Amino acid sequence: MGRHLTTFTVGVHNHDYWEIVYCTSGNGTFKSDNGYSMDYQTGEVVLIPPKIAHSNESTHGFTNIHLTMDNIALSNINFIKILDNPSQILYHTFSQAYYIYNCDINNKFNLLSILGDLIGNCLIAFFGVKQFSPIIEKIRMEIIKNFTDCNFDLNKILIDKTNKPEYLKKLFKKETEMTPLQFLTETRISFAKKLLKARVTLNKNIAEISHECGFEDPLYFSRLFKQHVGCSPLIYSESNEI
Repeated sequence: MGRHLTTFTVGVHNHDYWEIVYCTSGNGTFKSDNGYSMDYQTGEVVLIPPKIAHSNESTHGFTNIHLTMDNIALSNINFIKILDNPSQILYHTFSQAYYIYNCDINNKFNLLSILGDLIGNCLIAFFGVKQFSPIIEKIRMEIIKNFTDCNFDLNKILIDKTNKPEYLKKLFKKETEMTPLQFLTETRISFAKKLLKARVTLNKNIAEISHECGFEDPLYFSRLFKQHVGCSPLIYSESNEI
């Protein structure tokens, strides 16, 4: 495991393992000896399969954190590029792994093994995930972070982003195939299903679950839930109890 400070060229080399490179700043291009190349930029992770000779070149320079892993359940024919999620789970995990790797602490290699498993699973989970434009991804994350708040004002979020809420609504629907309000509602209903399945264990009534899912009015929640799911919250809870 290592880290490159500002670098412009890494000569041709290969590994017996997967090389995983997280670009922390700048951009560049990976090139293989078979003529394949892949551009990358900040926030992207490039996976280089075992035994592929490759170089890393940049006009303006790059910094990165890199490590090797012995097995990842992905195609090992060519380079793979994966974008970190908005919460930068991969960046924070790479950083923690690098810190632990360079520290003298108890159970060091056990911790690195756990973080390695986390990185590997995240890479597999993020691979092939549909990517949205930065502004739409920010709106999605705002909704996901705040959907349990009964006072969450979706229109305020849309206005704050560009002061063009109608444009954002159209762009959101174009990219996600649903409006921001539909996405908010779907997120709340999905969470409600999870809570309703565990209602008895959680010792909560329908009104409490309604509030925890961001609905101030339990009757409105019940009507909306039935429209989306086909039955009332109580019947759903009793039929799907964990």
